[in-house]
Amino acid sequence: MSYREIMPSHALSPYIEAYWFFEDLCQAENHRILPDGCADIIFNLGSSTPTIAQASIAVTGMMTKPALLAFDTSTSLMGIRFKTGMLSCFTKIPLYKVKNEIVTITDLIPTINANTLDRIATQTNSIEQLKIVEQILLKLLNTNNSWGDPLISAITTYLQNTVVPLPPPQLARDHNISLRQLERRFKHQTGTTLKEFANITRFNQTIKTIQHCPAKSLLDIAFDHGYFDHAHLTNDIKRFSGQIPSDFR
Repeated sequence: MSYREIMPSHALSPYIEAYWFFEDLCQAENHRILPDGCADIIFNLGSSTPTIAQASIAVTGMMTKPALLAFDTSTSLMGIRFKTGMLSCFTKIPLYKVKNEIVTITDLIPTINANTLDRIATQTNSIEQLKIVEQILLKLLNTNNSWGDPLISAITTYLQNTVVPLPPPQLARDHNISLRQLERRFKHQTGTTLKEFANITRFNQTIKTIQHCPAKSLLDIAFDHGYFDHAHLTNDIKRFSGQIPSDFR
């Protein structure tokens, strides 16, 4: 076993994509982490990793570039992957301040601290660990009285489910809001600009198409996803993954 996911409870499913565990490695491994439009809280229950100290809790903001990380057999990580922009419901810090950053949890959510990690570490299984996590998150939601920005949530959902979305100025007009105000609200809740997020979403959609449609030419895939040509697609994939399109075949 190395990686597994558990879905959140019904009450937290609007905010959380999944809980994940990365542990019990048989040997040391290198992993390339790609931008996915999400932010995570990570509990390090094992040895130090290249980015997270032992016995600590970190927040990783939305990534716009890849990271290559090395893990060993004593790695034991538990994570909360938030849906795009939903971490903002649990902290009063604008998420653009942690874009491409890994910070200690107390910088964003002071009530989650070393005592929280101790409580989780003493549990005998992942179900009991997640019970503690969910109790804390639900309490934070009620304390903050913040349920997200419905407009921004609707736009992120639209972008994630549309192959070639409308440009930002058109989105602003369609929602009767100025482009400047839309950009400000989007960046505050998600941590990135509309254009950056749309490009990350297109990158992930394109990778899935390359993986699932091996017979389809890269030029056709480029046109289908709104790239100008094969070179445009290749440059975008290199920017977000450090790899070339054929690496995903």
